[in-house]
Amino acid sequence: MKVLLVEDQTDIRDVLVIVLKMKEYEVVPFDCALPALAWFAVSGQVMPDVVVTDYNLTCMNGAELARDVKGFAPNIPVILITGNLGDVSDEERGLVDGILRKPFQPDALTDMIQRVVNSKVKENLQPV
Repeated sequence: MKVLLVEDQTDIRDVLVIVLKMKEYEVVPFDCALPALAWFAVSGQVMPDVVVTDYNLTCMNGAELARDVKGFAPNIPVILITGNLGDVSDEERGLVDGILRKPFQPDALTDMIQRVVNSKVKENLQPV
């Protein structure tokens, strides 16, 4: 499973990459949302299964990233991680498929990834 990870704090990003790789996820890490969005344009059909993003990023916030991702890839779930849930508005909460509050245990992240990806798979299997 491919995870696009956006976290601007190097130490946190490095730990998350290690944790996810230990669970055998393929990780595409970025320190800013803008290069992550550009990656979608150049990656072609190789889309991630899930996007995990910090809320407080330097170039744009994680909810703005989620909005942009959902604009061109609505079936890709987005998980927002934040140290302060109060920063995230109700409207922004509606843009993401899950929110994890920092600090969290590594299993909480991998469990949420499985949950949101499985939920999206079920949605896509529903008859129209």
